[in-house]
Amino acid sequence: MRNKLTGHAYLAVEDEVHYTVEKFLDSLKKTFGTGRSSNYYRGQLSINYKKPNEHILDYIGRVKDLRCAIIEGDQTILRRRLVIDEIGLIDSFTLESFYEGLPREFRTELRAEGNTGLTDAFDKAIAINKRLERDESRGRIARNTHPRERLSAFVPPSPSSGVSILQRNARPNQLYNQRPAPTVSEDIPRKICSYCHNFGHLFAECRKRMYHANNSHSYNSNYYANDSRNRNNPNPVNNPTSSSGSANDGSYDVTEGTATAHGTERRVRVSRYPLVLQDDNIVILVIADGQPCDTEAYEFYQGSRLPPLNELMLG
Repeated sequence: MRNKLTGHAYLAVEDEVHYTVEKFLDSLKKTFGTGRSSNYYRGQLSINYKKPNEHILDYIGRVKDLRCAIIEGDQTILRRRLVIDEIGLIDSFTLESFYEGLPREFRTELRAEGNTGLTDAFDKAIAINKRLERDESRGRIARNTHPRERLSAFVPPSPSSGVSILQRNARPNQLYNQRPAPTVSEDIPRKICSYCHNFGHLFAECRKRMYHANNSHSYNSNYYANDSRNRNNPNPVNNPTSSSGSANDGSYDVTEGTATAHGTERRVRVSRYPLVLQDDNIVILVIADGQPCDTEAYEFYQGSRLPPLNELMLG
């Protein structure tokens, strides 16, 4: 056997003398082995489990390889063959790890059947795997045959009175014309906008009005504001809260009496407060003998900023 080796393997055992094959293999393992102890393989066996879609024989093969590695590691450390009791302890540990690595359905049936040892557990696991594969194939066949039975048992409904069957070669336009036209109830109230005069919404929901309100210029805004103020306040002279009264300090003095002009007696309401320029161009004057009585009005009159005054201009 030594003469059959080549390369480094021959150089490793060239000068050694081995009387048994076991000694010869141990010498090669020491030189080219992984150098891992039996404790490493015990750890690998404790975390070993059957992978999904893995055949049971592949899982059993990995368990056997780890068991042999543990036995060889212990023999290398002890430099002797293991006795039956030592091998029995390794088999007990291997059986426990093998059982814990099986899926749940395997563990359930294997616990129910029981086992007498590691070899018996391997045989029963193979039998359980065959039984589970047979049950799975039966369920797969049943799932494939059920849709066919439902399709064969399906009976199309017979045409009843008032129900027409569409022909296969009918044109799309003909099918569209055969559809009933949608009906609109006449009792449903229709919304009409008073701003844009369109249907479907009211004045408060009009988007065109909202757009105009948000994008209008300041001039238009002031114009509509003044216009609404004039409509709401048609008599700013008699209104003590008008804009003319707010231009000064808020004092407002109104007296009523009678005045005679050209032999005609008229009722006169006199309002006295400082004269200012108003946005609405309303000016209240008190006139006597063609001259303004108010001091500030007289200054406007002297500056030619008021029209000519006469006795009839009583206000």
